Amino acid sequence: GVIGITLKKLNNNFDVTCIDISKKALKIAKKNSKNLNTCINFIYNDMLKNVNNKYDVIISNPPYIKNNTKEIEDIVKKYEPSVALFGGDDGLKYYKEILKNCKNNLNKKSIIAFEIGCDLKKDIICLSEKYFPQSTIICKKDYNNLDRYIFILNNLE
Repeated sequence: GVIGITLKKLNNNFDVTCIDISKKALKIAKKNSKNLNTCINFIYNDMLKNVNNKYDVIISNPPYIKNNTKEIEDIVKKYEPSVALFGGDDGLKYYKEILKNCKNNLNKKSIIAFEIGCDLKKDIICLSEKYFPQSTIICKKDYNNLDRYIFILNNLE
């Protein structure tokens, strides 16, 4: 819930919904939200399946590590469940699912924002262009000058 709670703290007028497949993660997010005095809607769900709401912004930090990746820091393996880390053989499993299915959940003018693995930029841009061919796609770097964020700016008229 860190992203959603942070956005709500930045602007209390934002209507924020956090979706996760992990009941444990949602329990912690709800506790954090309460402790930080934010009013957020939490949904236990697998991605956007059976979610009929429309959003101006969809933000996701999906699992993106390739299944066969051997070099994962011990601290990551120790504290993160594998369901939160691995994104299929190519690391794109969840990006594909989100991009393929999220159009029904977006308002006409909308933004999709992803955190990405720094080696996935080209693949995610190709996927984004496939599902949102008229959109503007922007990649931003992190503080280490690695490609880490994709923004898809939509005008779905």
